[in-house]
Amino acid sequence: MAKRSTKCPAEITLAVIGGRWKVVILYQLFQGIKRFSELQRAIKGVTQKVLTQQLRELERDGIVGRTVYPQVPPKVEYQLTPLGRTLAPVVEAMCQWGLKQSKGAAADGSAKTARWYGLNQYLFYKVSDCMSYGVRAEWFRDEEGFRVGGFLGTINPAPVGGSLRGLSTTRSGYPGSFYEITFGANYKYSANTTFRPYVRFDWFSGDSLNGPNQRPFDDGTGQSQTLLGFDLVTTY
Repeated sequence: MAKRSTKCPAEITLAVIGGRWKVVILYQLFQGIKRFSELQRAIKGVTQKVLTQQLRELERDGIVGRTVYPQVPPKVEYQLTPLGRTLAPVVEAMCQWGLKQSKGAAADGSAKTARWYGLNQYLFYKVSDCMSYGVRAEWFRDEEGFRVGGFLGTINPAPVGGSLRGLSTTRSGYPGSFYEITFGANYKYSANTTFRPYVRFDWFSGDSLNGPNQRPFDDGTGQSQTLLGFDLVTTY
């Protein structure tokens, strides 16, 4: 990154990330390595020409790195450099500021409706009076991000370190689609005892209102999770 002379250090930051789409590009790259086509799909409204130009400027300033794979068709991937990753607090602060302003707008009468909807389905296969297998699948769509995390708000007092399980104490939800599928068995050991082992898969497709690197699973690091469980049901 070229040295710039200025009386205001903030001008240096703006000179690097002040383009129309640069912060949005950084936000996407904080989610992981992206191909050009992935960035173009994720950033609505940007043209191919402008996206190429903004990426080149970020690459010139040492914020973004580009890897070209010698294959046909050509494959190009973009990722943040160590210098680019130092912008995480800046981008997160911008996300939090925007989130607070959107909440303020809701308070003055221009509120959005909290909307979510979904489907779930169960399928059972009975092997015998003692043994059966089952599958459960669920999908729900959260339009504004209220169902998952939206009502958590700011934790006060904040825990030591300013975070809880790796997540910022000022956080909101995840607008998008959540999916879950569970496979399990139901073994009736006796008249009043049942064993239920299962494996469950969850994944999320959407956006985070919490800033970069704060995803819905694995303490903010994952878009999916796998759970192994076992239930022992006893009746008296």
